[in-house]
Amino acid sequence: MLYAGVLLFLMLQFLRPQEFLPFMHGWRVVLITMIALIPPWIATLQGKKLLRTPHDLFLFAFWIMCCLSYLNYWPSHMLHDDGPVIGFGKTVICYLFVAHAIDTRRKLMGSIWTVMLMLLLIALMAETVEQGPTQGQYASIGMFNNRNDFAYAIALMLPIGAAFMWRGDPFAKIVGAGVVLAGVVEIVKTGSRGGGLAALFAVYATLYVLVKSKPGRAVMMGVGLIGLTFTFWLSPRLASVGQYQGDRSAMGRVEIWSQCLRLAKQHPIIGWGMRRWDKHDFPEKVKKDTHNSYMRALVELGYVGLFVYLGLLYFCLRDALRLARDAPHPSIRVAALAMTGVLAGQIVGSLFQTRLYHAFVIVLFGVCSSLRLVADREETELKAMDAGAAAAGDPAELPGLWERSLGAGFMSRGLLTKKEFYRIVALTALCWVVHKLFIMRSFR
Repeated sequence: MLYAGVLLFLMLQFLRPQEFLPFMHGWRVVLITMIALIPPWIATLQGKKLLRTPHDLFLFAFWIMCCLSYLNYWPSHMLHDDGPVIGFGKTVICYLFVAHAIDTRRKLMGSIWTVMLMLLLIALMAETVEQGPTQGQYASIGMFNNRNDFAYAIALMLPIGAAFMWRGDPFAKIVGAGVVLAGVVEIVKTGSRGGGLAALFAVYATLYVLVKSKPGRAVMMGVGLIGLTFTFWLSPRLASVGQYQGDRSAMGRVEIWSQCLRLAKQHPIIGWGMRRWDKHDFPEKVKKDTHNSYMRALVELGYVGLFVYLGLLYFCLRDALRLARDAPHPSIRVAALAMTGVLAGQIVGSLFQTRLYHAFVIVLFGVCSSLRLVADREETELKAMDAGAAAAGDPAELPGLWERSLGAGFMSRGLLTKKEFYRIVALTALCWVVHKLFIMRSFR
């Protein structure tokens, strides 16, 4: 029951009928579904830990940082419906639904298929907007009614289709090829530069993982550079990225990023407050969105919040890459390859669009946690069967073996090592340095 509910929940995260069907306007479909899923979810937690993977740990830490950031804003607003405790707390529960319900290969592949098909449906429903602030843009329904939002959604769909096309069974290959073809057509129609770059890197990441030898990867790097150059040459819209200093829109974003670095100096530890950017009550006048998830995390959640967000991305991408190459079962390799491309698209897309608190992105992180969980469980059970460690070789004892191996307590042991901690610190410093150098070059 919980898994079926989670699949419905995944559908509603992408295809929100209340946002484009007039008779459902105002219905809180996602909230009603979430409330209905809470009892069966709680029932599944008996004898299990709440935080079982590094992804779970960093998502929980991200929620804590969202709450702590309000200490610099207005603590009493923490409990508001759009505040960190209740507002983002609901998103954390959505993540846990996915991370806990998807615990087998079949369920994992079912969730990947659901995400891909929902995004394909959104792509097929796209058209030129005839009215409103986005008039004249090629966009889709609901939350994807802006060309950039729509383009980033397609950038997440393309690598899933590509993974199915390259590693799936014959039926999955046919569907994957259709998804890739539809995605390429749709993203070209949007004319979104950031979305186009995110899509290119997402598909390239899935191709790069398929090559195992070092010479082959070197060739892939060369082919990738040539392909990127050729794509820029074919697309005037993408070619304008190289002349961004003469583009008023692009330089407006660079100015905002410069402003973000200045604001971060005033509250460097826990930031100015979650979603406070949208309130426009900073000491400096803010006219535009940050269009950058990393800079938004730095300003609103401080350097600690940026560290946590990058840590979440790090563990998701690290495990997806490892499993895409080394997982023993083909289904897990396909799912891991798809999520590697999705994460590559998310990482690049986050440079140009703010997706810091969006539920559908957080839910995809939950799928990454499930990927790690399913792979670890199968590895533990295989080792137990080989060593004869299961009770008299009884298969009925195997499903709980991995959970028992985690030990007692609220969360699993050893989710973060010192080496990984220092790596994420280095990533945080690198993120700051790259943005700083880019800003300095832009205003030179």
